[in-house]
Amino acid sequence: MAEANAGSFRKSIDSDAVAGAAVYTPDGKHIGTIDRFIIERQSGRIMYVVVSFGGFLDLGQERFTIPWAKLRYDEGLAGFSTDITEGELRNAPRFAPGGDIAGLDEAQEEELNAHFRIPPIGGGRCDGERRTEDD
Repeated sequence: MAEANAGSFRKSIDSDAVAGAAVYTPDGKHIGTIDRFIIERQSGRIMYVVVSFGGFLDLGQERFTIPWAKLRYDEGLAGFSTDITEGELRNAPRFAPGGDIAGLDEAQEEELNAHFRIPPIGGGRCDGERRTEDD
């Protein structure tokens, strides 16, 4: 199906175009595919994506949850690029929500954010709960 403004950059993207989108290194090498994304319930912002890395750096087919902030849309590649290094990926926390899992818990979010050096995202958790100053 052709889009009305094919070839022009749009600020928004359909969810079905994100799930299944390719992920590339900054030099354009295809390294994986986005399986799903995790949304903060109250704000509706994408917080994390689950990416399948097939055969990337001898890791085989594995799924990793990475912060959305580590991806940038590359119009030329028609996919997302990341600056995640081999070492960051090899040492990344190993959990990838799926099925009936309702997102990440607060400890998992903190572990991911610390590993990828991302500040806490919006002060909220994936389960929709809000942190307070007393937490």
